[in-house]
Parts: sequence; structure tokens; C-alpha cells
Amino acid sequence: MAIQTYRPTTATIARFNWDGTSVVSVYFVSDDGLAIFINGQPLGEWGKGWRQSGCVNPAPGCFNFTPVPTQMIPSAMLQPGSNVIAVDRWNAATCCFAYLDVTLYGSGKPPVNPAKTTPILFVLGWRGAPTNPPGVQNCTPDYKNRFVDDETVDAYFNRLDNDLRPHYPIYYAHLITNPCWTSPLAENASHLKNSIERVKNAEQQRTGVRPGKVILIGHSMGGLVSRAYVEGSRYAGDVEAIFTLGSPHDGIPIESLIDYLELIGAKAQAAGYVALGVYCLVSQPVVCEFSETGMRIFNLLHKRRAGVRYYTISGNAPFDDLNNFGKVMSLLIEGPDDGIVPTLSGNGLDDDALPLPTDENHGSFGPNSYFKRGAEPAEPSRTFTDCLSKVLVAGSLGEPWVARAVSAVQDGTERFISRVPLATNVLRSNESLTREVSIEGGPALFAAQAQTGTLSFTLVAPDGSVIDPAFAAATPSLVTFKVEDGIALYEIATAQAGTWKMVTRMSDAPPDGAEVITFAAFGGNQQLQGAADRLWYVPGSTVILTATLSGSVASATVTASLSRADSVTDAFTLSRHPPACFAANTSCRTRPDTWK
Repeated sequence: MAIQTYRPTTATIARFNWDGTSVVSVYFVSDDGLAIFINGQPLGEWGKGWRQSGCVNPAPGCFNFTPVPTQMIPSAMLQPGSNVIAVDRWNAATCCFAYLDVTLYGSGKPPVNPAKTTPILFVLGWRGAPTNPPGVQNCTPDYKNRFVDDETVDAYFNRLDNDLRPHYPIYYAHLITNPCWTSPLAENASHLKNSIERVKNAEQQRTGVRPGKVILIGHSMGGLVSRAYVEGSRYAGDVEAIFTLGSPHDGIPIESLIDYLELIGAKAQAAGYVALGVYCLVSQPVVCEFSETGMRIFNLLHKRRAGVRYYTISGNAPFDDLNNFGKVMSLLIEGPDDGIVPTLSGNGLDDDALPLPTDENHGSFGPNSYFKRGAEPAEPSRTFTDCLSKVLVAGSLGEPWVARAVSAVQDGTERFISRVPLATNVLRSNESLTREVSIEGGPALFAAQAQTGTLSFTLVAPDGSVIDPAFAAATPSLVTFKVEDGIALYEIATAQAGTWKMVTRMSDAPPDGAEVITFAAFGGNQQLQGAADRLWYVPGSTVILTATLSGSVASATVTASLSRADSVTDAFTLSRHPPACFAANTSCRTRPDTWK
């Protein structure tokens, strides 16, 4: 049902009031294209070069065409109340007869439970990656201590916050997290407390009633910050429920954190993490708190708060739904994960916390995340439809969701059970590097990444044949090649057994060269698992390292390296202790069900 229609024939501005529940459609007709802006945000351009048959010069009556394009206005562009549509003509000199139809359509039914008054506060996650503005090279004292604003948090959560907007007052927490500095969890918990007070004041001014409690929805670090506040000493009894999305309650393996920092271009941070162990990084101390050791300490100091409902949502993204970045990260993490956080860690709370598994990724690892589902224009995420909507809107989870188990969520990484670690090298222009990987045959994945410069990436099979992007394009049933998120990736359904060569060549590199990262994973029945008897060591203590081989192993040479706090790396060979255990400095402490 049409509510209102605007048709400015010469004006470029249309104003309308939006009630917060209707769906907005834009119809337009143009002789030479329009750019549409909603409240200053570009909605898109259409009609450029389209002209009715027989219409040579712009003139009245010469700008109609069929069919008329239709575009939905994303609700993120609108706020209840007055809104402005601006029209920018692409050819201002000749395009003077364009006009715009704006039609508002009702949603067909009123929003569910429109009278809910408890505000929802969205708490974003870590934004300390070097790729986030302003980048580590432009750090200033002012930017280091700058709070994220509403616009940043709104964009961060994509459409998830807007899916709840018709039912609840929506607000955003102002934390400090940027490439220059991310405050520890306790400090950002203090900032969250201030944000809650700001929300109470805003709601009192808006409605005349001061809310007693809020609902927190925190993603990743945001869920931990929410816990740090609610379970800390400064808690004011003003939180009704906490929803955490992909928050590492049991931590992230330190190796996975280092790999992630490498892939996002934070090599300096990653190297510092290796050398300093559990000590905090200079600019991102919160990253240390994400580790398994950091969260073990956090959980000893923070216990569930009585009277607060907890919901932990954790993803196990199907491998084939991930982008290149997500595939590499998922293979670098043991077991089910959302691309960076292990699924069991995301559901790690016990006691009264209700764990909710889903098949979504952490947020930047593919089209199906906690925030949205599919490519743009995206559909609501399953986090919303299967959890938030049922709990917060309908008031009940319902039996189908509760009956799901983590094991029922697909995990496609099992076909690549053997992985080689990331290798980082520096290449200058016109330099090349060859990395050899021995595989047993079966499915294989090869990846390469460069943060700067132009990288070419080819494979040489054991029989000498060369696999490059052209070969992959000509034989998609044998091999696929995709460049995405700065990562070039080959997937081979049935790779030859033997030694493969990964050949990378650099061009257009900076004078001091560009970092190149390579990685491979493949099928097979042979695996090597390493372990240490402690997570860190005091000077003078004995280091016990063990490695376990599984599969058909006739003989092996196992080496290990140890990075010390003084940045010196010790390398040594482990000795064999039957049946398939190798150890250094001590006998192998085996468990009967472990060794084969």
C-alpha cells in the first residue's frame, strides 16, 4: 500500500517523515542518469545512458522508459523522523528534465512487541588491525585515545542492529580500539559503564522515563568487555542480559593469534608476541587477554553475575562458505571455528549461560556472518532469526534451536588434515621464491599473500607440469584459483603425491621489499602434533617438548625451535621414544590411548 509519493520535476531535494516501520522504495525516471543520496549517503546511480527509443536530445517527454528500475533504501540510511533525498544529475548541462518518484510502502504488519522499552546497547569488537584507519603509521596521542563513534559501530554490525530497531531502542557503546591503541578489557569496561549511563540519560530525555536496565549485545572483544563490566566491581546492577557473538571465552590458541596477526599485516606485533609470551603488546594489550592463558586468568577473576541472563552464540562456518582469508585461518585452527575463535571457546561459558551454535563466521571471512547472510543486499543472519529474534522479540527460543548440537554443524576442513605453517619472506621487485611441500596425494590447498606490491603465484606439480591462473581457468574441474582479500588460493581436488613447488614472484614492491606469506594444506593419514609441558618458562627451568606422529611412519627426523625472551631462537633435534613419540631433554610421558 503506497503511503506517499514525491515527484520533484526540477528540484533536487525531497523531504519525508519516516515512522521507523515502513519499507521505502525509490522509483525514478531519467534521461541521462541520476545519483541518489539519502541523508548524505550515496544510494546508487541508475539510468545513465538510458534513453527512450527515438529520443535524441533531452526534451520534455523524451526521458520515459520501461521498465522503471526500483531500489530499496537500506534502513541503515534512515532514522525515524525527517529524512532527505538529494538527486545529483550526472550531466548537469543537459539533464534538466529528470524526475524522481519516492514511494513509501507499509511493511504489511506492525512490528512485533513495539512497546519494548529496554534499550539495547551494541558493543563492537577489536579494531586494532593495521588496515583500520588511520593505520599504525599515523598514530597521534589524540587518535590513540579516541572513542569509536555511533557511525563506526553501526557500520560494524552491518544490518544486525537495524533488524532489531523496529522493536527496541538501539544505542552503541563507545570504546577505545584502533590500530594505535586498544584498551585492556577492564578499561573498556569502564567506558562501557559510561556508555550505559549515556543511554539511560538519552532514553529519559526521549521518553521521560529512565530505564533501569539495558541489554548488551557484544561481538568478539565486545562480549568480553560486557562480561568485564557485569562481573566486575563497578557493576551497577543495570544489565538485563548479555548476548555474546563469537567471543573467545576460553581464549584463542596463541599460534592462531600469531597467524592472524601475520595475515593482517601486523608482523611486528606477531613477532613481539612470540618473544614476550603472555606479556602484553605495546599498542594492543587486549590481544594478550584473548589468548588461552589470558582468558584462563580472566575467568578465574570473573564469575557469572546472578540475575543476568547469558547467551553465547558461536559459529562453525562451513569451509566452502568461507572466503580465502577464512579458509586459511580455519585450517590454521584446530577443530571447529568461526574463522578466528574456536567454536567451543565461543560457547565456553558454563553455569547458566545458554550456548547457541550457528554456521556463521566471525565477520570478515565470508558472506554468512553473525551480522548478515549472503551478499549485498543481505538477508538477516541466523544469529538474528534463530536467536535474537526468538529471545528478544518472540520471547522464546523454541524447540528446534535448543535441539541443535555443536556436532551437527558442518565442518569441511577434515579433507585437509595436514597443514604446513605460515612462512614469511621478503621479496624485492623481480625476485622470486620457491617453497617445496611434500604431500601424499588427495585434496590440496595452496595460498600466497603479499601486503604490498604485485605478486604472481604459480605451482609446479611433482611431474613438472605448471599450474597457473590460466590453467585453472581452462580446467575448473581439476583446479580452482581465486584472488580474494589479498590472498591468492589454489584448490586441487586430487593432487599428485610427491613434492610440489610454490613459486612466488614480486613486482612493484617498495624499495625495501614486500612481505610474502605462503601456506599449504592437504589430505593424508600422517600427522605430527607438538606440545610443551608449560605455556611459559622462568629462566633456568627445563623445557619439555614432545611430538607425536600418527599414520604410516617408518622413520622421521623431528626438529624444534624455541624463541627466547632475548629474541634468540634455539633449534635442536628431538630423540625417539617408541612407539611414535619424540622428545627432548626427558623421557616421553605418554598416555596409552594417545600413541599408535
